[in-house]
Amino acid sequence: MQKAPQRLSMVRSYTPADLLTLANASCGTMSIFFCLSYIADDRSRWLWAAFVLPVFALVFDALDGYVARLNANRQSRLGADLDSLADIVSFGVAPAVLGYTLGLRGLWDVAVLTFFVCSGISRLARFNVTSASLTDVDTGKVRHFEGTPIPTSIVLVIAMATLYYLGLTGQDFWLGQRDLFGRAFHTFSLLFLVSGSLMISTIKVPKPRLERWCGLGPRPRHDARRVKGTNCTAIVRRWITPPSVFSAIVIHCVWPWDPTGATSTPPGAS
Repeated sequence: MQKAPQRLSMVRSYTPADLLTLANASCGTMSIFFCLSYIADDRSRWLWAAFVLPVFALVFDALDGYVARLNANRQSRLGADLDSLADIVSFGVAPAVLGYTLGLRGLWDVAVLTFFVCSGISRLARFNVTSASLTDVDTGKVRHFEGTPIPTSIVLVIAMATLYYLGLTGQDFWLGQRDLFGRAFHTFSLLFLVSGSLMISTIKVPKPRLERWCGLGPRPRHDARRVKGTNCTAIVRRWITPPSVFSAIVIHCVWPWDPTGATSTPPGAS
C-alpha cells in the first residue's frame, strides 16, 4: 500500500533564513502599498518609504543565504522557492510599480515595465532549474550567475529616488517623452528594458563575496596576547563596514524627511 503523503506544516518548517526571506517579501509588498498610498493622496512621505524599503529588502536577501549556511543540518524545504518568490515581489514588481507611480504611465511604458517583471520571473525560474549545475560542490555556493541577478534593480530604485528628489519626475520626467505610434513613451523606460534584457541574457556574472565584504565571514585567528585589550577596536572594525554606514546615511537622510516640504495633514482637514 502506498503511504499517504506527509503534510507539510508551514510554521514548523520555517527556518530563521526563511523568516529573513519573508522579511524581504514584506518590504517589497509594503513598498507597493506605499506607492498606492502616494497615488491616492500625494504625500511625499509615502513615496520615500517606498524608496527605502527595497534597500532593506536587499539587506534581508543578502542575509538569508548567510544564515541558511550557518546550520547545514537544518536546511529549509521551502528556501529556494521562497527566495525566488520574494525577489520577484521586492526587485521585480516593486520597482515597476515605483516607475509607474512616478509617471511612466504611457502605453509603451507599461509594456516595458511588464517586460521587466516577466524577465525577472523568467530569470529566477532559470536559476532554480540550473542552480545545481552552477553550484560549487565544496563550498555549496553558486560560482557565477547567468544573466544579471534581479536584485540589481535596486540601481533603478536609487536612480528614481534621485530623480524624485531633484523634481525630475511626473510631467517633467528626466530625458522627456516621445510619441510612438500616437502613444506616450518616456525615454527613462529604456533603463527598465535594458535591465530586463540583461537578466534574461546568458552573460556570466561573478557572484560577489558579500559575506567577506560585510564582515560576516569567519573570524581570522589572532594571537591572544596581541588581541588583549583591543576587543572594542575589533568590534568596531567588524561591524562598522561600508554597507552599514551607507544604510545609516540613507535612513538618516530619507526617513521621514520630506524634501518637498509637503504637510502631512489628512485630506479634507482644515
